[in-house]
Amino acid sequence: MPEELRKPRFSFHQKLLLSIVTTFLIFGVCISFFQYKREKAFRIDLMTDQLQSYNNLVFETIRGNGVCDSCIFNVIQFLKVQDLRVTIVNYSGEVLYDSQAKHLGNHADRPEIKAALATGKGISVRRLSKTTGQNFFYAATRYPEYIIRSSRPYDQKLYQQLSVDYNFLTFTILLLLILLYYIFRSTRRLGKTIEQLRDFAESADKDQPLDVNQDFPRNELGEISQHIVSLFSRIKTTRDDLMVEREKLIAHLQSAHEGLAVFTPDKKELIANNVFIQYINLISDEPVESAKAIFELPELKEISQYIAQNQSIRGLIGHLQQYAIQVDKNGKIFHVQCIIFQDRSFEVSINDITLSEEESALKRQLTQNIAHELKTPVSSIQGYMETIIDNPDLPADKLKSFIERSFLQSKRLSELLRDISTLTRMDEAPRMLE
Repeated sequence: MPEELRKPRFSFHQKLLLSIVTTFLIFGVCISFFQYKREKAFRIDLMTDQLQSYNNLVFETIRGNGVCDSCIFNVIQFLKVQDLRVTIVNYSGEVLYDSQAKHLGNHADRPEIKAALATGKGISVRRLSKTTGQNFFYAATRYPEYIIRSSRPYDQKLYQQLSVDYNFLTFTILLLLILLYYIFRSTRRLGKTIEQLRDFAESADKDQPLDVNQDFPRNELGEISQHIVSLFSRIKTTRDDLMVEREKLIAHLQSAHEGLAVFTPDKKELIANNVFIQYINLISDEPVESAKAIFELPELKEISQYIAQNQSIRGLIGHLQQYAIQVDKNGKIFHVQCIIFQDRSFEVSINDITLSEEESALKRQLTQNIAHELKTPVSSIQGYMETIIDNPDLPADKLKSFIERSFLQSKRLSELLRDISTLTRMDEAPRMLE
């Protein structure tokens, strides 16, 4: 890798645990706040219903007897609520009766009175009384001729009645602690697996010895991790084997007498032996250092055109494509061959065939000379034999002369055949020598 792996400031386990804990805390705070508001509203509604029931009882009492101190006093005594305050107000806000104060001002601006006039019922949870200078919990109810308002002082006793029961908060906190402990154990196992994989990846990146027998947790992630380690181990073994084979191939190419170079589809050099560079220097008029110079040489223009033509075809090539030319340059004869593989990569090979071409030319010349030399004795023998056959009455001395001449020509023919045998053995001599 271009840059060494840096260990994060926080481990995966810490990050995961922090994110989950934060989520649960936010969730717990929201639930607790919601439950607190719900419990608070429930207790206020409960107190409101209680005061509204007092209003109904007062209304039933004074509806038949009229507004009088004794009647309302009897109701308060009956309810056994010593701090209960009852106020009767007409629709214009004028106070008709108050159980704890006299000569009160207009109450039309009181919030609970306004709400009762508008909707039939109204409350004020904690409002300072202008008359007594004390905080009260007010609940007003509208009736056909007036508004009855019951209230209680907002003292410690009432505060406790309206206070929220915090047992649910204790239960919520205890439940969160249990869940967080379970999450901690789970994330720690998960984090341990991730750390093992990270250490394995760092060792693999630094080409250090790998521990393929690590003890991963017995869960799905542990099984996946074990498969990854085993797969990478097999890949590393295969890569090492390929590297060995590659070194063998490179050594073979460098020691070969054939010039060979392999290129990618975009003409990038993968490998080229020294013989290939030597041969293209012999072909080129100027010294070259890279195998890519073959694409610029006019002598190899046909090879470049062939490669460009096949590279322009879309899709994979169905079979190997081969093309060869012969280059005669500076007294040397080279056989240049291009092979395009299925993935569009290609190789170019160059062979110096100067010696083999000279040997072939020499063999052709020798063959022509030998054929010419063989024609003379054969023609002579054939002529003498035809004369003898065509002239059965040929004199004995002539017949003997023709036979002797034929014999001499046959000896000459034998010598020529012996020379051909000697040439054949000369061709085979290099293969017979170690």
